[in-house]
Amino acid sequence: MGWKNDLFEIVLTRDQSPTLRRRGQDSGETMHHSGGAYAETQLIYGAPIRQVLNHGGRSFLSVGLGCGYNEMLVATECLKKELPPEQIFLLSFESEESLRQSFLDWLRGDNNSLYESIAVFFQEDSGISTQALRAWLLRASQVSTWVIESTLTRASKIPRPVECILYDAFSSKTCPDLWQEDFLMEFLAQTSAPNCCLSTYACTGALCRGLKTTGFRLVLRPGFHGKRNSTLALKGAFQAIPDFLNL
Repeated sequence: MGWKNDLFEIVLTRDQSPTLRRRGQDSGETMHHSGGAYAETQLIYGAPIRQVLNHGGRSFLSVGLGCGYNEMLVATECLKKELPPEQIFLLSFESEESLRQSFLDWLRGDNNSLYESIAVFFQEDSGISTQALRAWLLRASQVSTWVIESTLTRASKIPRPVECILYDAFSSKTCPDLWQEDFLMEFLAQTSAPNCCLSTYACTGALCRGLKTTGFRLVLRPGFHGKRNSTLALKGAFQAIPDFLNL
């Protein structure tokens, strides 16, 4: 089955990996940089996930399921380390019900050109088959070590603090509430474990202030494809680990 969604259309990025954009908004914001959705995912989130796993972290929070890139990335890295879903906690937020449902339907066996093509990128890079990737995420959803929630708000309940936050929400122009300083401080205080790593494509004043206020150390990282900066932030023991500081 091809991509069937009344709200979003597929847009190919420069590395030929797909992203999504709201229908009827030819100049509107896509979910990833036009320079490459897969490449951006790996640059911003790949190394932080790997280092968290390398140093014993097993809990993740993904803000913005979207096309499922970060969820597939977590699954791929766990499979490379032979970590079963039962040893991982992953919480994802996604405001669009159709995206939550279509991703789960794909895991349960529906053919879907969007997710299939993304999974192939991970397979070619890692050697992890698309079947193994789907099976890992499906199992995680079945045993509830991976949970998808709807819109992230101040009222959202976070069942446990996490060691890795993948903050991949739409920009402040599209989702201003998720980038306000007071919201970020409350969110970070609630969700971050004593040892925690946050990574995001964005670098805003409100974000940096919120991170510093809640005990994170900022590490300057280049942005993707000409963007000035992205943000890596470390809390607790992660601040003293060279592997994190050199990402």
